[in-house]
Amino acid sequence: MIQLYLFIIGSCIGSFLVASYQRLSQGKSIYSPRSHCDSCQTLLPIFLLIPIASYLLCLGKCVYCRAKIPIYTLLIELICALLFLSVYVRFPRHILYYLLLFTILLFISTEDLATKSISTNCLLYLTGLLFFHKPTLIGFILLCLIILLSIEAFDFQRYFRRIGLADIELILSFMIVLNLERVSYIVLCATLIIFPFHISFKHKPLPFIPALSLFFILLCK
Repeated sequence: MIQLYLFIIGSCIGSFLVASYQRLSQGKSIYSPRSHCDSCQTLLPIFLLIPIASYLLCLGKCVYCRAKIPIYTLLIELICALLFLSVYVRFPRHILYYLLLFTILLFISTEDLATKSISTNCLLYLTGLLFFHKPTLIGFILLCLIILLSIEAFDFQRYFRRIGLADIELILSFMIVLNLERVSYIVLCATLIIFPFHISFKHKPLPFIPALSLFFILLCK
């Protein structure tokens, strides 16, 4: 039964991420207004907001104006549902911890994709969660360093032109729970994934956090 709950929760998180991306990329609040069709602006009732099921029952179209709903909506809901389900298999003793951890990583990845920036609060929540899961002296030093880097008054961002300060902070936070070799491997894999896009979009800033988060999720243990 717990597997079903995790699948449902994961699909709901996926639905939230899709809505967050669409709103953040348009400079809107993720909290209001209520969910509506982007084409006809009709407010959607609750029964049309059920992840996965609503898309399938409505055949991927708005029931009011018949505008197509992007297929990535269904795919992301499915991927998140399967990701949450995998937590039960991979980390049966720490389910809640990894659910919270992956949810924060997914959200800051979505935020980075939509706005090319992330919330400092979310990053600090993530760092704190990692530290309290594995409290060590080195972890405490890294936690303090990340907090220091997050203080806007010091304006550390001006020292990081090729890579974002948030990327550095996220990599440091990974080092709280993973050894240097594994973190280096995560950074290498993320770089290899993002490099072809850098060649194609030389003059555009590219989000690095989604790639880092992806390989952390795949390689953490």
